[in-house]
Amino acid sequence: MSAAYRSLALGLLLVLAGTVAAAVGTIHLSRRQALANARHNVATGGKLLATLERMDMDNLALRAQALANDSAFVDYMAQSLIPNPQLGGAIDSASIIDQLNERRHGYDVALVLDPAGKPAGISGLLARAPATIASDPLVRKAIATDQPVQGYWLDDDRLLRVAIAPLLRGRSLQGLVVTARRVEAAFANEVHDTSGVDLALLSASNPTIPLVYSGAVPPSPTELTRLRGVALSASDGPRSLPGAGSAVADALAVPVSNGRAVWLLLPSTGGAQRMVPREAIPLLAGVACLGLLAVLGTVWLWWRTWLPLERMLYAIDRAAAGDDHVTLRTGGSAVVRQLRDRLNRLIHQNRTSAGRNGPTLPASCDR
Repeated sequence: MSAAYRSLALGLLLVLAGTVAAAVGTIHLSRRQALANARHNVATGGKLLATLERMDMDNLALRAQALANDSAFVDYMAQSLIPNPQLGGAIDSASIIDQLNERRHGYDVALVLDPAGKPAGISGLLARAPATIASDPLVRKAIATDQPVQGYWLDDDRLLRVAIAPLLRGRSLQGLVVTARRVEAAFANEVHDTSGVDLALLSASNPTIPLVYSGAVPPSPTELTRLRGVALSASDGPRSLPGAGSAVADALAVPVSNGRAVWLLLPSTGGAQRMVPREAIPLLAGVACLGLLAVLGTVWLWWRTWLPLERMLYAIDRAAAGDDHVTLRTGGSAVVRQLRDRLNRLIHQNRTSAGRNGPTLPASCDR
């Protein structure tokens, strides 16, 4: 391979290496930026989730407290909780349920408990066994303190926000009113639409299927199994999950009184997990364009400089070997043409000097 072609090959190789290095660097930086953005979005989603949870819980507590502060409602419940001889010594559960059905607005389940915490009437669907309600920590705390209590219950495949308010006559506890509202996918979608974070509500009782998830497709069982154990060990407040690799994930524990549940926050589908982040595509297009321009520039430089110089070198070697009939006709860049003209004058002078010393046969070399 001649020197000119070796120079061309070396130039193209350097351009290729530079283009590949630029592309790899662009992808690497874009992935780091995407990962940082994902961490920021997940952290923001965790704060938004906690804020919305607190707002919804406070709203539910206000509804329970409104019933507890209604003296007519308290008197009616207290009267209905007194054993009625006409009912065989039983309490008037039917009247309690009628009142709860009439007043159940803004929540899914309402209960009235007697002073010992035993359910006296339920409005709405509740799968939890009545016997477990009296011993529930939230109920026991409300009875012990005569103060409103908030928390969560697991009810089969759903999570309920629960607000408990004591029904007081003076300082005498007449019973408890419980309002409960289901945590639904619409809540997760609201956080998802605002923060761009995917959410899955996991419980200890269901390891592979989330109770609630944002979007149309829940996380895969494999992903849930991988993150579930460490997620369910999360304490109060958002917690970054170790062992999640480049897939950023946070967990936000839910204070459930009868089990364990946790919100799992993940970057939206794609994001930092993509081999080539979407943000890098325009930059890679720019790198490709610059690489193409560099290739064209290298070929142009070879065609206008390196190749003409090699042809001139060949002709000069012939002249140095004694061929006095060489004329350089090589094109190229302006500098190459100036060099060609000066060399032709030099060759012509040498040819003239040689002609004075003896006759020569005229000839020319088209190189």
